[in-house]
Amino acid sequence: MGAYNYIKDFLSRGGVSVFISTAVVKFSAAILSIVVVRLLDKDDYGILAYALSIYGIGIVISGFGSQYSLLRYGSLLKSHLKRRDYYRATMNHGVKYTAIICLFVIVSAFFPFHPKGSAIYLILTGISLISFFIIELQRSYFRILDLNRLYSRVNVVYSVAILIAVILLSWLI
Repeated sequence: MGAYNYIKDFLSRGGVSVFISTAVVKFSAAILSIVVVRLLDKDDYGILAYALSIYGIGIVISGFGSQYSLLRYGSLLKSHLKRRDYYRATMNHGVKYTAIICLFVIVSAFFPFHPKGSAIYLILTGISLISFFIIELQRSYFRILDLNRLYSRVNVVYSVAILIAVILLSWLI
């Protein structure tokens, strides 16, 4: 009887949509990698990989983990009002911290120690750190409110938007 209840609970809480959205995100990432490798020449791909490594570091420190603290501690709160207040406070502080990181990445794009031609990639990745933080925080908020289907839709839309944006930018730049 335990397995039946587990599956029933999984389905009722939107587990299938979370699973499918995760699969779509992984599939989009695989397609993205293949398309970018095909569109960019060796030098541009090297510059993009350099910018993405800086972006990866920026993602780790964006918001200084506030989006993950919302998921961890916001889920422990019983009141939706307290969860909303915690979300707002997390948004206010996290955006400030992420903006500092973005400015650092954007300003550093003009320093001579970066590879030639990487400034545009660094500026775009610096700007995208803010959107990443906001989307990640919003997804955490949906999760603590048990809005798993909405979380899944945001996950898929964001993933497909990134796929389209990177393909267009790779083709244009």
